[in-house]
Amino acid sequence: MIKRKIVILGDKNGLFSQELHSTFLSLGRTSNLIQIDEEGEGNLDYLLITTPSKIGEEHYRLYERMSDLAGAIIVAPNHLSGLRSLLFCKEVRIAVLGLVGEEALAVKLDLPYLGREEEVSKIGTYLDTRMEFYG
Repeated sequence: MIKRKIVILGDKNGLFSQELHSTFLSLGRTSNLIQIDEEGEGNLDYLLITTPSKIGEEHYRLYERMSDLAGAIIVAPNHLSGLRSLLFCKEVRIAVLGLVGEEALAVKLDLPYLGREEEVSKIGTYLDTRMEFYG
């Protein structure tokens, strides 16, 4: 059984997702990191699904397969990619856990600000303590 599935939108090179996965492991959680077209399985605290920055058909297929997502983390280097990811989440009704990138962009998009990409261990620790609230 997987407790929480989190999609990470816009993690272009996958480094943020990998570091977040490592952070959860360092916190004593079971975690797995998969690409958008893979299936997650097993007993896990977290299943992190990394996606390309451009929203496409594979995002909709992911949502159809995994409608029980705990939420999405938007990794947004710029306003346009952040806006696209936010619109996708609103369209398919995925809760946005927060934005990683520039704080001003999070404010502009009215999203919780999680921090910059290089603050991933702080972000992972924060999310882990808040996940009971998120579900």
